[in-house]
Amino acid sequence: MVSIVRLSVLAFFVLVFAVQLSAAVAPLDVTPPSPPELVYMTRFVPSNEIRLGWLAGYDNAGGSGVCSYNVYLNESFIAQVDGRGNVSYLFTSAVKGDIYVFYVTSVDCVGLESGPSNTDSSYVFDRPTAPYLHFMQASRSFNDVWLNWTDVTDFPGITGYNIYAYNASFLSLPANYREYYLLASVPVNQTNYTDNAIRVYGDWYVYFVRAFNATGDEGRLSNTVFTDYDTLPPISGISFVTPPSLQGSGGWFRSDVLVNITSFDEVSGVNKVRYAVDGVKNVSYNRSGYKSGISNLVSVPG
Repeated sequence: MVSIVRLSVLAFFVLVFAVQLSAAVAPLDVTPPSPPELVYMTRFVPSNEIRLGWLAGYDNAGGSGVCSYNVYLNESFIAQVDGRGNVSYLFTSAVKGDIYVFYVTSVDCVGLESGPSNTDSSYVFDRPTAPYLHFMQASRSFNDVWLNWTDVTDFPGITGYNIYAYNASFLSLPANYREYYLLASVPVNQTNYTDNAIRVYGDWYVYFVRAFNATGDEGRLSNTVFTDYDTLPPISGISFVTPPSLQGSGGWFRSDVLVNITSFDEVSGVNKVRYAVDGVKNVSYNRSGYKSGISNLVSVPG
């Protein structure tokens, strides 16, 4: 009788242990997560860096969750990114002239990997040369400014040029305080532009140009050119400087006389001064940029 009781107790403990063991076993994760979606890449890169960005993949309900992402370049694994909030990767070994094709996969916490994301490619080049901007002419009386520039030949897929301008009347301000804006965009086969917008009289304006491609990437800034806007003519005057002792009667002079011709322009300065003696036109002098006013003595035959 005693032997039978001991056997029953032993069977009871074996049964309890088996129940506890089966309750501790978790369900298996055998389904890989969904692939991420590659949504961002710097396609034309003027450096050795290419940045990728993607929408997160997800694991099926009851799965172990996405723990990392694998990055592939030209079908070869190159990096693993922590999946806890990270959805970007910076590739820093790009070489000029090469094309790089990337895709990304999701990896769950038990090591199951998704299929590949969509692929995207990037081309690496040196920073393109900038268009050289030539300041052609400023027709100040009509507020027109003519610009032209050399074309750019080393910018892949160039589709046009952006023309920028800003008011630079206060050149002492730092560059980041000057408000420049996109004035116009022209197609790649056009290397000139006329700005006929109404400007502020007396202010200075700066222009520069940048090439751009189909994705909106821009090349270097061109050199800058600037002009002022002047809609008023200069002020001119004439006065005699011959000593009174040489004056005759009736306002006539007994010999050659000297007259002082003056001209003044507060914005763009005086370029040429023309005068006439007895209806015969002469060019007395030709100077540029004298804003404070200039004068010249002219001998008039007696």
